[in-house]
Amino acid sequence: MCTSASRWPLVVALLMGGAVGPYMYLSSPRPLDVALTIAALALPMLFSVALDAAIPHRPAALAKVGVPILIIAAVLLANAMNPAIWQSYASSAVLFSLFAAMVLAPLCAGFVSGAGATPAAYADRKSLAWRCGALAWLGVGIHNLVIPYVIPLIGLVAFLVTRTPGTPVHGGFFGMYILASLVITLFILFVTGFGLAIPIGLGGEALHARLRRVPVAVA
Repeated sequence: MCTSASRWPLVVALLMGGAVGPYMYLSSPRPLDVALTIAALALPMLFSVALDAAIPHRPAALAKVGVPILIIAAVLLANAMNPAIWQSYASSAVLFSLFAAMVLAPLCAGFVSGAGATPAAYADRKSLAWRCGALAWLGVGIHNLVIPYVIPLIGLVAFLVTRTPGTPVHGGFFGMYILASLVITLFILFVTGFGLAIPIGLGGEALHARLRRVPVAVA
């Protein structure tokens, strides 16, 4: 049974996943999309540390989290802004960065799920973490699969069905077949991704749990 305290990480996880990807519908992704994606994943992580009273020495913990985030953000942005490093794959440089953010989304969501959790609620933390990882991946799929592919395919099918009988389709059915094959392939990859998102979410919570450990004083 989800309590009010455990629902907000689930909502945040879904929103974090949904924020990954192009922000202009039917447009090519740009470095700005990468920057907005990084902000959508990084800010909840930083706030979860800054506001977590269970973490001792929060300024130091914030630095431990912030420095890796800055390094990863710099690498992804550099990759998106300098596509020449990919040579013949330069046109896909931004997509590479966004794909990396998709993989990181369950980790970030699992990390946020651990905010405020107590060591005594170990089982509850684990349950919440894997659900957050799965929901983050679900959010990724909604934005990057359902909106750009599934909805247009449904519209195409509706258009072909409602055409006046006897009017040539001009290869419409062949195009629909190609698009449907693409959607099915992406859907299979998306469903398979849940198997990876769940342990990644658990890993994110484990990282947050390490920050809550009180260091043992040396005599």
